[in-house]
Amino acid sequence: QANAVNVNESMKQGEWNTEKFFGILTQFTEQIAAMEAMQVQQRVTLFSVETTRFRDSCLPKPTTVITDVNCHLPKQANERNENLLKTIKGGERILSAPIKSVEEFVDHLAYLSRLAADIPNLEREFAVVTRLFHIASEFGAVLEAEEWALYRTLAHSFQQLKTLLMYCEAKRDENVAKFSSELHSTIDALSQRLHQVANQIRATILLDEDTATGTAQETLSYLSEDMDEVALQAKNFQQYEDRFSEAMSETQ
Repeated sequence: QANAVNVNESMKQGEWNTEKFFGILTQFTEQIAAMEAMQVQQRVTLFSVETTRFRDSCLPKPTTVITDVNCHLPKQANERNENLLKTIKGGERILSAPIKSVEEFVDHLAYLSRLAADIPNLEREFAVVTRLFHIASEFGAVLEAEEWALYRTLAHSFQQLKTLLMYCEAKRDENVAKFSSELHSTIDALSQRLHQVANQIRATILLDEDTATGTAQETLSYLSEDMDEVALQAKNFQQYEDRFSEAMSETQ
């Protein structure tokens, strides 16, 4: 059986899942234990049977499998732990950042939705990382003290992220009301600006036949750019209002 397992080649084809690690380690650890417990000398009628050489010739194969697995297991466990912690810390940083504008609050709402939807995936990855470290501990795979220390922060960090997410979701309605007021004020200011641009378009200088063609074209080009900017802002503000309405409906 040990001859059929080439750990390094198998790992090149893709990471093992937790149960494959556990299954292989259990199987070959038991084989080694059985070999080491073999009765190496036994008398059969007139003959004395010596099996030490046979046992010693068999031991290296399952031992190599165990050694190879224990090289890959800590690396995979630590990499997945680091990646998960990076995601968790990144989420904490984003949720904890102060929100200073309507635009930032819209981004905040979008991230809240994405994170809430992604929590089940993070839960699954948390379970995988936890299982990998438990297997490593059970079978004596070597991890550095710093790697164990980093792993021990995982559960607390993940719980902090989920608590922070719940807090932000609880504050969502309050913040929607706050930034809706700010948005309406901004929309009013935009409306006034639109009227100003419209008045400029109707200005006498553009209607006066004595106005030079170049001057009129330059003025119209400037006003056209201004109108495009106003139109883009109006579109964005409409999207912001829609997002606020969606956020309110999500909490009902």
